[in-house]
Amino acid sequence: MRQRERRLFARKDCCMPVDFDDYHHAYAGQIRNLGKGGAFVETELEELPEIGQEVFLTIPYQEGTNFLIIKGRVAWIHEKGVGVCFSEA
Repeated sequence: MRQRERRLFARKDCCMPVDFDDYHHAYAGQIRNLGKGGAFVETELEELPEIGQEVFLTIPYQEGTNFLIIKGRVAWIHEKGVGVCFSEA
């Protein structure tokens, strides 16, 4: 089954900076697609969080003066980044 077929919500292409952390490491990247259920975070780091690891995405907005923090879990890993499934509040 292809990845897109397992998604419950549609994704939109985008390009926005994001910082994310897994309690042990901090990472920087770009959100390349985003939807209600998750996002793909492109990053060039060699050491990435593990599948299932809880992560927090920090997305700046309003000229960098405010931040949106979203909790999620790593759903899959690719050589270009990670797929994050957002946790329910």
